[in-house]
Amino acid sequence: MIITWIRLRKDCYKLNIDASFNKFSASWGAILRNSYGNFVVAACFPIDAGTAYDAELKALIWGLSWSIDKGFYPIQVEMDCLELVTHVNRTQWIRAGPSVLQRVADLLHLHSSSIHHICREGNQATHLLATHHRLHHTSLSFTSFNSLTHLIKEIVLLEATGTQYLRYK
Repeated sequence: MIITWIRLRKDCYKLNIDASFNKFSASWGAILRNSYGNFVVAACFPIDAGTAYDAELKALIWGLSWSIDKGFYPIQVEMDCLELVTHVNRTQWIRAGPSVLQRVADLLHLHSSSIHHICREGNQATHLLATHHRLHHTSLSFTSFNSLTHLIKEIVLLEATGTQYLRYK
């Protein structure tokens, strides 16, 4: 299977979100890009979570709120947690309670936004951000492309140019 970062419509932002979790700590990372794939902002912060699913849900809430508060919408959200993406799109209750998923669905609807699943290979830069915080306990906010770490810059550039990744089953 070939995985690639896909550009979106011209009046929209793309927000890639990921969480990193183990029994000792959890964190989230997010990268926001414009419709051309150009970097806008990125961040990674700690979250309090008891499960990987809870970490992904909190990452989604924080990342979506963070982008909307900065005035970046409509948004196409991409996450590699298929279970959560499915629940939000169906607005089903599971584990976290109906009000949390409904809040996410309402935020998406109110800001003409959507959420989609992406394979881990297409979410590498965001995964690195989330993992960086969990391993180094350093909250970071990036407001320019040049402020990103060298590795994340390279991945963002590769993704924006449509580099393809192979996924082996």
